[in-house]
Amino acid sequence: MPGRWAVAYAGAAAAAAGASASAQAKAFTYGFLVVEPSEFLKLLGRSKEPVVVVVRRRVGILNRRDELVYIAGYGDFTVLTRSPEPLPLPPGTEVIEARKLVLPPAVLTAL
Repeated sequence: MPGRWAVAYAGAAAAAAGASASAQAKAFTYGFLVVEPSEFLKLLGRSKEPVVVVVRRRVGILNRRDELVYIAGYGDFTVLTRSPEPLPLPPGTEVIEARKLVLPPAVLTAL
């Protein structure tokens, strides 16, 4: 059946396109983009009135340490990054400090 092979080829092309897109961002899951801190700061710099949620969380089992998770909206996406040190946010950024971070499991794994 030629139709079946066309679908398989289209699926392979879609998989290749997905692999290419994942090179642009560390992870894309359910409208969430997990990016490096430098890319997060670039996106904030492009926003007119950036609003950032910051959550401090403890990570590690034997070597416990604090980590800061930054969350912001950019277009239709929720952009996240993490850093062991505070990021130099652009002037005029509204910062909301949250107590706890609740995200879908796939996003937490990518973070």
